[in-house]
Amino acid sequence: MAKLLALPSTAIIDGFKGTIDFYVHRGIPCARAWPKSPGKARSPAVRAQWPFFAYASKEWGNLSPIVQEAY
Repeated sequence: MAKLLALPSTAIIDGFKGTIDFYVHRGIPCARAWPKSPGKARSPAVRAQWPFFAYASKEWGNLSPIVQEAY
């Protein structure tokens, strides 16, 4: 991550699309290498979480709107 004095123009940002990610973090303009996909291989710890996420995702519609809004 690099802190910038100001974000560059939109034309410059567009020119670096796919290479540099420009963003603002807590009001500070920053730049970083474009995030890369981890690919198809996932760690055992990540794969172990999939059933829990799948269950939570499936049950989301059964929650009341009040609980969904609180989340």
